[in-house]
Amino acid sequence: MLVASVAVSCAADDRPGATADQSGTTVTATASGQTVRGTGYSFRLPTGWRDVTTEAKQNITQKLDLVATGPPVGGATPNVVVTVDPSRGLALADHLAAARKEQAEVFQDARHLGRPRPLSLAGTPALVHEYTYTLNGRPARGRQVACLREGRVLFLTFTVDQQTFATNLAALQQMLSSWSWG
Repeated sequence: MLVASVAVSCAADDRPGATADQSGTTVTATASGQTVRGTGYSFRLPTGWRDVTTEAKQNITQKLDLVATGPPVGGATPNVVVTVDPSRGLALADHLAAARKEQAEVFQDARHLGRPRPLSLAGTPALVHEYTYTLNGRPARGRQVACLREGRVLFLTFTVDQQTFATNLAALQQMLSSWSWG
């Protein structure tokens, strides 16, 4: 699904310097950015990015697992949204097909760029696809990574202003390369 839902774990983290905000997301400061922990995963945010999960949950009625934003570029703020939902026994390709269909319904001008392609997310098979659409009157581009793990489907959606996509892509790559499970 475009935005899936799951209750966020509120488990405490015992690492030095780690704190848990009200959303249950654990944040650990590091030299190159902060490490954020969601439901069964963690990854490092690039320098200048921040976890805004608590604020996002106050403004969005759908359940979110993790939301982070980067520094504004060209008047737009790049963001990453992670959702986790039970897989209900569906194949990954079926989940991604449903997400693509929902994107076409929600964003009337959504245009999918090519076919989904395989990716490994910390050793777990995943699919990635890209699309464009209009967000708040501006051309936007999204890259969505989907994977199945331990009976759940996880979607990581990276959204930026279309003109700054290439500039912001390094930030997404840093998040994906620092991804770990557990």
